[in-house]
Amino acid sequence: MTIVCLVVISVVGVAVKPVSWFTNGFPPAAARAATNAAGPKGRVFAVNDYADWLLWSRPELTGRVAVDARFELLSTAQVKRLVRFEPMAGNWLRATRGYRVFVVSRDSKALLRALVRRLPARVVFRSPQVMVLRRTG
Repeated sequence: MTIVCLVVISVVGVAVKPVSWFTNGFPPAAARAATNAAGPKGRVFAVNDYADWLLWSRPELTGRVAVDARFELLSTAQVKRLVRFEPMAGNWLRATRGYRVFVVSRDSKALLRALVRRLPARVVFRSPQVMVLRRTG
């Protein structure tokens, strides 16, 4: 009985939350900035936290976002490319070829610094949660 009560309390507690409580970490302006920076044919490399959100919020990016966070749908080659993208994993720079826009969590400070310095890239959107960068040159 205690477990049932806890489940009911939890469900009610979540149900009364405003939509912004769920979407706070995913600002619509970031998705717009990524779409605009990519243009009609540019490809977007979004880290795991943001890839499926981008596809959900900006369906026009379908087929142009590198990493869909539903790992069970990825091929072996796609998973390997995702692992190589981590800056400490070695050949991450090669994994970024062909991508114009990058959507990265602000928590990934080393990755953000590496993208700006090594690509180079410039920031086109910044929020407390996420940054959108566009490759320059």
